[in-house]
Amino acid sequence: LRFWDGATAFPLNYYVPFKIALFYLIEIGFYIQAIPFLLFIEVRRKDWLESFAHHIVTLGLMYYSWYANFTRTGVVVMLLHDISDIFLEAAKLARYAEEEAAALYLFITFAISWVILRVFMFPRVIIVRTLIDPVVMIAIPYNINPQPHYSAFGTMFTLLYVLHLYWTYLIFKVIYKQLKTGSTDDVREEDSDED
Repeated sequence: LRFWDGATAFPLNYYVPFKIALFYLIEIGFYIQAIPFLLFIEVRRKDWLESFAHHIVTLGLMYYSWYANFTRTGVVVMLLHDISDIFLEAAKLARYAEEEAAALYLFITFAISWVILRVFMFPRVIIVRTLIDPVVMIAIPYNINPQPHYSAFGTMFTLLYVLHLYWTYLIFKVIYKQLKTGSTDDVREEDSDED
């Protein structure tokens, strides 16, 4: 992917189409409502703090990528995340509807998409391209200091990836539990306060 084509400055100086701006507004709106929901309504599970950190980092990335005009990268990050979320929510709905076979297949689809998109593609497509390309394609040729954008994005993307790895561990715990006991229960619920 060529995120940086046409940019000659930081913040990036290329045109953002209306469809991309609208997509950003919708995603930002979702995370703005998700934070109070997580704080005041959502059941506090074992990974509540990690979920809260994820929402804050994600919202920070969205705002900062809009400010720095890293919108091409931002859209790809959002799509990489949103695709697997569809299968997770569908698996939860199937589980709540007591459709265990559908829940299992949807969860397997979710797990596969999660690992491909968030564990393999995210660092290779986003983190590496964000840490190398802006320096090689913009900072050095145009003699521009890429800071603070370079460090800000590097830090936030790395935090997001560490959270992905943590949740990947939880996903594999669910898979292990399913294979061992036949249960698709959420491993985050084992120690939650409201069982």
